[in-house]
Amino acid sequence: MIFKTLILENFGPYSGRQTLDLSPTETSPIILIGGMNGGGKTTLMDALRLVLYGQRAQCSTRGSMAYGDFLKQSINRASQEGDRTAVELIFRHSITGAPTEYHIRRSWQNVAKPKETLEVFIRNIVDGEPISLPDPALAKLWDERIEELLPLGISNLFLFDGEQIKELAEQETPPVEVVNAIQSLLGLELSDRLSVDLKILKDRKAKKLANQQELQDFEALEQQFVEQDDQRKQIKAQLSQLQNKLDRAKSRADEYLSIFKLRGGEITAERAQLETQKRQLEQQLDNDRASLRNLAAQALPLNLIQPLLQRTQTQAQTEIEHQQAQITSQILGDRNTKLLDFAQAQHFPKPQLEQLQTFLNQELTTLNKKAANHSPKLGIDPETLCHLNIVCDTLLPDQIHRAKHLKDRIETTLIEIDGCDRQLAAAAPPEEFDQLAQQVQEANQTVIQLQTEYHATEQHLAQHTTIVEATKQKLSQYGQKIFERQNDEHIIQAIDRVQHTLQTFRQQLKIRKIDRLESAVTECFRYLIRKANFVGRITIDLETFALNLYDTQGKPLSKNRLSAGEKQLLATAFLWGLARVSGRNLPVAIDTPLGRLDSSHRKNLLERYFPTASHQVLLLSTDTEIDEAAAQQLETAGAIASEYLLNYDIKTRQTSVQSGYFW
Repeated sequence: MIFKTLILENFGPYSGRQTLDLSPTETSPIILIGGMNGGGKTTLMDALRLVLYGQRAQCSTRGSMAYGDFLKQSINRASQEGDRTAVELIFRHSITGAPTEYHIRRSWQNVAKPKETLEVFIRNIVDGEPISLPDPALAKLWDERIEELLPLGISNLFLFDGEQIKELAEQETPPVEVVNAIQSLLGLELSDRLSVDLKILKDRKAKKLANQQELQDFEALEQQFVEQDDQRKQIKAQLSQLQNKLDRAKSRADEYLSIFKLRGGEITAERAQLETQKRQLEQQLDNDRASLRNLAAQALPLNLIQPLLQRTQTQAQTEIEHQQAQITSQILGDRNTKLLDFAQAQHFPKPQLEQLQTFLNQELTTLNKKAANHSPKLGIDPETLCHLNIVCDTLLPDQIHRAKHLKDRIETTLIEIDGCDRQLAAAAPPEEFDQLAQQVQEANQTVIQLQTEYHATEQHLAQHTTIVEATKQKLSQYGQKIFERQNDEHIIQAIDRVQHTLQTFRQQLKIRKIDRLESAVTECFRYLIRKANFVGRITIDLETFALNLYDTQGKPLSKNRLSAGEKQLLATAFLWGLARVSGRNLPVAIDTPLGRLDSSHRKNLLERYFPTASHQVLLLSTDTEIDEAAAQQLETAGAIASEYLLNYDIKTRQTSVQSGYFW
């Protein structure tokens, strides 16, 4: 399918008739459409959806508005009463054989209660000129035809905006509408449709075979089953919505907690403890300083003259030794005299007496020299020297050691006090703390409330599922009683066998399709992300279609490790992989394509995704998303087929389509 021309006439901010040629070339798939926020980009996407699907279109500004009111709202404000408003699309599609070119026009008048007119033309080439021939029959069946070409259920996977990518990236499991689109895109709805058709056939056979009372009972039970199953589906959808709300609430609670920590909320909560700790440290500091002053009042100052004290010790010791030598000399002199007198009295031989006298004189002479070569300087007595030795050798080293220990502890205490001061300075003011704490508390309460509601709904769903299964069993048993009495029982049995086979076939088909999708999504994500070896494999849950990541070693990888930009790339890879596996050759239109992505991720999308996402890619961007450098990059790569600028006039509040981009 290729969108060739889009025409807007008095639609939204587009005054008059505005035409965009959307045709790509074989080598240039991108149609680049620039516009500022509020300038008509989203209206352009709405026009595509509206012209294709009419009343069923999921337009951005419609909400729960009635279709007629939406049409009235979409009329250009400058349009006069009775003027026509229209959206037209010319596109080409080929299923088998030659391609068919369709021209679709939806128009309505500017009246109080506008009614839409749908016209479908088949375009043919006659004598080299395109001729559009109306096909009223096809217009009546257009809803069925467009479901064959581009089903509504999958349209949001090809016509999407950056916010959809962001929401899909933030949710753990895809929402119900995305799951339904995935099943449709993978062809899984065909087996479901066949199963429903077989059930309808089986029920019809049962009704034909039952008597009137049995028929009434059977129909009542069948109606009960339908109502119960509808309620179960509603509860299941409600559970899915609660899961998404819970995920968002948890993210919001984490965000508030991060802000709380960043702005000093935790420190404020611990202020009293910090202040007590600071007071204790200050008390310890005062005590240590007092101890240090006490040491300074004792022997510690002598450390400043320790070398002098050591010399004093040496000098004093020398003087004491000289004093002792003098005393000894006197004592020995007296003793020597007495000894010689004694020897003479005993009549020692003269030679021996002379030898003894010589020895004693030499010893006394040596001692006299030692005592005579010193003049006292200090005059310290032995008791004072002993006291000096105690101070220098014992008391002073001990006080030096204690002083060093106190000094180190004082420095450590000062650092700790400074740390307390910095933490107290970083604490949030009381009023801001109260506000931050309240935000965290309210966010956590919301999470708890949603968790409670989720678990209650989960139990409700389980209970209702049990009720539905019980009714289904009753329905089957009741029907079986009827079938057993009839000749057409073999038809019902055959349907049951087919249903069983169909269920097995659907499961195997699902496994096969999901396996292909996993490979495609893994390949696309590894191609888009800048960290090529970050993710080794991506698996997809068969029931919820939730994505599970594994690293190159095969270990589970939490999605929380991905940045916001990487999560958006993962969601983009998911949609890209779906498009590739589906085999549908459809255009891709992206509004706000580069929202919340850093420069590296933007570069990867520009180089790797946009030029290859499809044979036709419509990019609706502001001047900050695809800026001048990015546009130049796409042009240099030859990827752009044409460029348009949605020029919005603030004064008239009108938008006109111009050729070219912002630059």
